[in-house]
Amino acid sequence: CFDRARVSAAGKGGVRGSRLPPRLATVLYNLLDRTIRSRMAAATLWLTRMSAADKIGQMTQLDISMVLADGCPLRIDDAKLRRQLRVHRLGSLLNSPFSGTDPRCGSSGWNASEWRATVEHVQAAAADEGLPPLIYGIDSVHGASYCRGATLLPQQLGLAASFDESLAAASGWITGKDSRAAATPWMFAPILGVATHPLWPRVYETFGEDPLLVARMGAAVVEGMQRRGGEGEIPARAAACMKHFVGYSAPRNGHDREGAWLSRRELEQTYLPPFQAAVDAGVQSAMESYQEVNGEPVVGSAALLQGLLRERLGFEGLLVTDWHEVGNLHDFHRAASSPEEAVLLAIGGSSSLDMSMVPTDESFSVLMGRLHARGAIDEARLDVSALRVLRLKEWLGLLPPPPAVRPAPWSHSEATVRLVESVGSASDAALAHEAARATVTLLKNAPPCAGPPQQQPLPPLSPEPAPPPSSPGGSNGTGEAEGGAAVGVEECDAYLGEGGGGCGWTERWRCPPTDPGQGDVAADDGTTGFACCCGARMAAWRTSRGVGGDGTVDDERPPLLLPLRPSGEGGSVGRVLVTGPAADSLGRLSGGWTAHWQGTLADDEIRGSRPGAATPTLLEALRAVDGWEVDHLPGCSLPGTAFAVRSSCAQTNSSAELIAAAAAADVVVACLGEDPHTEKPGDLDDLSLDAGQLDLVRVLASAGKPIALVLVTGRPRLLHGVEALPQVKRERRARGVWDEIFDRERRRGAAAGQRGPPVLPAGPARRRRARRRAAWPLRAVRPASNLVANRRLLSPLPALARRHATVRRIAQLRRGVALWARPLLLAAAARPPPP
Repeated sequence: CFDRARVSAAGKGGVRGSRLPPRLATVLYNLLDRTIRSRMAAATLWLTRMSAADKIGQMTQLDISMVLADGCPLRIDDAKLRRQLRVHRLGSLLNSPFSGTDPRCGSSGWNASEWRATVEHVQAAAADEGLPPLIYGIDSVHGASYCRGATLLPQQLGLAASFDESLAAASGWITGKDSRAAATPWMFAPILGVATHPLWPRVYETFGEDPLLVARMGAAVVEGMQRRGGEGEIPARAAACMKHFVGYSAPRNGHDREGAWLSRRELEQTYLPPFQAAVDAGVQSAMESYQEVNGEPVVGSAALLQGLLRERLGFEGLLVTDWHEVGNLHDFHRAASSPEEAVLLAIGGSSSLDMSMVPTDESFSVLMGRLHARGAIDEARLDVSALRVLRLKEWLGLLPPPPAVRPAPWSHSEATVRLVESVGSASDAALAHEAARATVTLLKNAPPCAGPPQQQPLPPLSPEPAPPPSSPGGSNGTGEAEGGAAVGVEECDAYLGEGGGGCGWTERWRCPPTDPGQGDVAADDGTTGFACCCGARMAAWRTSRGVGGDGTVDDERPPLLLPLRPSGEGGSVGRVLVTGPAADSLGRLSGGWTAHWQGTLADDEIRGSRPGAATPTLLEALRAVDGWEVDHLPGCSLPGTAFAVRSSCAQTNSSAELIAAAAAADVVVACLGEDPHTEKPGDLDDLSLDAGQLDLVRVLASAGKPIALVLVTGRPRLLHGVEALPQVKRERRARGVWDEIFDRERRRGAAAGQRGPPVLPAGPARRRRARRRAAWPLRAVRPASNLVANRRLLSPLPALARRHATVRRIAQLRRGVALWARPLLLAAAARPPPP
């Protein structure tokens, strides 16, 4: 009926068998057209009206610097903007004008109202050119950090240390709310890489090393970010962008953008689960990664971006490249012989990319038009990607039905006014403070003057000792192995050879096999070894120190160093020496992606962007405590400039001055760390903290006073013997190793200077090993029996077997024997036989 009406209304004589008069046909056609179009999505309606140039424009994203006027004040240049809209039919903008290393025009950022005015100006110009609204993308890694006045939240690694999914979701909600208030609703977050290389400069941007923890926290952040706003708010939603797909966090040498070599098993078991969880949570967009995986650039990989992301994970949203990645196929990866071939490889090679973050030239749209004109990229390929872009705009509440009409100013909406006013509210600050407190990680704590535990006699183990209050979930703390066999204190001591040395939660022990399969390495993850040995040792340790079955502590037990208590409140601390390069620096506490790409070391930029908010440094917070006399000596200073993460701390106070100040104090708080950083400028070749800061702690330790050590770093760092100093740590005689890091990253294992790879936040997740095995289809790799059990889930792995260390050593041994024995065999063969 619709077809007949359409043909008759067009005056083509009607359809055979149709007796509709032309006038009636026209009325019927218009009625049916309105009915069908009202039921069609706005994105589809827009697509039907677009030319090939319009579709290419929707796939193009430019940096805001391309449309800014020169000089001050910072503003949109109408001529530049109109050119991009009229000639290149632009579909998206990104970034902050203040993302560089220094303030511009006397400011370090726009507030929500200034951002909104700028974006509304762009949207009005797009409507004048007959284009749909642009979508604005921006990095919002720990809050809407490019919006002046927005609440800063803990970095992702800090958030992971809380193990609290509700806090993660609330943090995502605040980030999304503030981004919508600034009219920049597309957030390039969360980062879902699993941090398996501690040298990588973006460790603090991840949720740690455990795939289950990364997946749970990432999905919670996605759900919080994308929660719908209030009625009448524009934009109605904010869109998360999971990144970086895939393997970006596993560089071979730890340097940013270095390629990754991943077996199929490792890729699917370690690096894919967080992205699958985000897809299941409804994430609306994704970003591919800079590097190569097994020698193939991700940006041009159909196997990864189409086969794995689209088909295997079921992702249907928008896929954007990272910064200049299409051009990098020619400039960096050397996989394309020309920029034009790079565009063809990325878009025409079935990689499923939808948008190119160009970002600072017009090459992409020009080359795409050229390739389309000669048939190398067909119209259907443009339709797929342009429709995904338009659907995201519609989902955000930005896309009205066509044709384009200059919209009324968004800021005039009463609901939107309230949204803008909510940025940086007291309730947001309270939640950020709660998140910061939940992410504090205590690495080590002990009485400042207690003798070595092994020097104290151990009473006999009680029949049914109560479990320690902080015991991991996998242990009952009763000295009973999983098989039910009790293990005595003497047996454990004899096996350990510690002479009654107590049992620490973060240390490793080996326990005797009481039953088949019961001998194991004990850790704080609730494994067999902990139940069989550390439970017994901990029970004796508690009894020897006056800890009752109800968890109470006798008055005779020396108090722990932390928390520090003023002498007027029952504590023993009256005078504190605060030292170290991170003691008086908001910039180092806040980390990268704060005001600028590489963060900032100018505290005034952070304070100025949040007027009226309490933003103390560690030094200022300690000075605000009543009853304390706080002295401050920097000890040494880092350069304080961007791109200087490899620099050493230069001494600013003499050793005699430091020793005298430490001797006069009751406790020393040493704040060590590194400058904020991200991406390539944060590359390191060595995890060792610089010698200047380590020497500072050694000098302070010579005064003999207890030291509370605070580490403010973007990744785990090695301390090289500082942890073994009597005043800082020696087994159970720690004076206090404290990883505070406030609004920044917190990690376990960064302070104690492990000899092996440092351990990132993974406590409760490790203790839920059984749940992790149930969640992922493949079992742990360690036991050989698991490889047999996984045969049905995994295809044969000859490459993995060839790389196995044992197989390789056997092969080398055989070759060596053959080379050594060959001359003897030849000589024996040439020797004449005996008569």
